Amino acid sequence: MNLTIVNPGFESPVIEPDTVAINQTPGWSLYNPYNVVDGNDDSSTATFHAAELYKELFYPQGVPEGNNAVGIFLVKPPGSGVVGLTQKLESTLLQPNTTYTFKFDLGNIAPSADFPLIAGFPGYAVQLRAGDEVVAQTVNEGIPPDGTFTPRMFTYTTSANPRNVGQPLEIRLLNLLQFPGEDVNFDNIRLEANPVIANGGFEEMSKLPPGLFNEAYYLQNNPDIAGAVGAGLLSSGLEHFNLNGVHEGRTEVSLYYDEASYLQRYTDVAGAVTTGAFSSGLEHFVEFGYYEGRYGAGATAQTEDRQAAYLARNADVAQYVTEGIFKSAYDHFIQFGTFEGRFF
Repeated sequence: MNLTIVNPGFESPVIEPDTVAINQTPGWSLYNPYNVVDGNDDSSTATFHAAELYKELFYPQGVPEGNNAVGIFLVKPPGSGVVGLTQKLESTLLQPNTTYTFKFDLGNIAPSADFPLIAGFPGYAVQLRAGDEVVAQTVNEGIPPDGTFTPRMFTYTTSANPRNVGQPLEIRLLNLLQFPGEDVNFDNIRLEANPVIANGGFEEMSKLPPGLFNEAYYLQNNPDIAGAVGAGLLSSGLEHFNLNGVHEGRTEVSLYYDEASYLQRYTDVAGAVTTGAFSSGLEHFVEFGYYEGRYGAGATAQTEDRQAAYLARNADVAQYVTEGIFKSAYDHFIQFGTFEGRFF
């Protein structure tokens, strides 16, 4: 379930291209506990419209959602304090047994000869709060390359009786002013809430086709996750994939799914990935493609011939597909055929 955030893409106010609206971010309030924004210099928050000039100077690829993004711009020296934007979701209360997934786009403005002091990145944090407590946050994780916005996310799963249950949720977007640099930019803020299945239930939460996920293959191709599993921070690669990996563009889940082939085969999906509707072809496949009978493995040529040949070699499977027990030859193969010694 997507939770309501006021002005999540900072498209209000309507401003002229390549201009800024200083201290105008409807729906959001200034968080300024150290009085860093004091009116004595250019420190401020601002909504900006990235058109031709701003693209040339700061973001060659533009901003990820709409025309606007928000900047938290501080010209004080590092260590002067923290400034941010905050929004309390008054009607959204912290619930037990729920996974909250927070997504946002983080921007790192490109250095410019016209604005030399902007170079650098002062550090950022994004917090999810309940009542007076920070329940989840990300700090300086995955700082984007200069001149780009990059999707970021983190998750928080509550227990059956979490502290601050029933308290309103609050979002904070922060410029930490820890390092040389002045500007931190944000866009496209989203918060989702989904109930946790009993008994941990990561297999139940997953929409992955049965038999597709290969734990060893996933960990081999994602050594950071393998390290987290080895350290006991995650119970399995599957846990990570269900909660984060599917949205992070991690596509090496099996020898029998190939991202490049899937996107080449289905140009509509490739277009949706390009626009940001899906983080990867695999996310589309998990959410929709498998259930639509799309084919996820490699070998883009002769796909239909390969499936037909599999059914011709395996009359029992052909009957199962006819009866609707399996969606396709590929569906049977990833669930059973590969383990039964059949070849595709």
